[in-house]
Amino acid sequence: MIIFKAVECGDLAEVKELIANGADVNKMNDYGWTPLMIASQNGHVEILKALLDKGADINAKGKYGITALMVASEMGDLKIVNELLSEGADVNARDDYGWTALLASSKNGNIEVVQALLTNGADLNAKNENSKNALMYAAENNHGNIAEILIKAGSNTEPLYQELRALTELLNNSLDAKAFARSAISLGFNVINEGPMGLHMESPKGHFMLFVAASIHPTSITTLVYMNKFTGEKTCLVDGGKKQY
Repeated sequence: MIIFKAVECGDLAEVKELIANGADVNKMNDYGWTPLMIASQNGHVEILKALLDKGADINAKGKYGITALMVASEMGDLKIVNELLSEGADVNARDDYGWTALLASSKNGNIEVVQALLTNGADLNAKNENSKNALMYAAENNHGNIAEILIKAGSNTEPLYQELRALTELLNNSLDAKAFARSAISLGFNVINEGPMGLHMESPKGHFMLFVAASIHPTSITTLVYMNKFTGEKTCLVDGGKKQY
């Protein structure tokens, strides 16, 4: 049995025998994966330990630049992640597309893994080739608990406030309630509730909520509140017809 198959099957005894007979613990298979990456993907902690004990490169990069820690983080396997971190895995290693372990775990909603990576020095604001950080992926995939953790840890919230600047630009041009609503909809905001007191709108990715209230005269905005759904933070942009920034 070749080492890759033994690792995948979780056969610790066979893995140890193969290593004793000269199997290369750092060899890559046809898919560009090392035995350590395969152990990480399949959650085989004892095999992972055996491979590391025999010299497996913990930070080896496979096809597309992936590492064992990235694999474990994407899988959400906390035990494997903790073992790799304790043995010195590079928490901020990047693949060929700029992805890190934190980016992958934030996108997939693995809150315990996110916390472990942060505790071990993961870069909160690392961006991949799409210029997205962990907070953006957590927000886009509706992982509010992870978004909250990242924000409290000091993540850059600037990308999420781009929508706010777009709305501010609309306000600079006009306080016409109907025109504003049409413009917000054109930006992708959805009306989720419409009543006599005003409109409730939601941003395209569900990051923010808007409350737009009009006066008796329907063309004048009297109140516009912009609320961050993850932090609960509210920003009053218009109060009694006066703009506030």
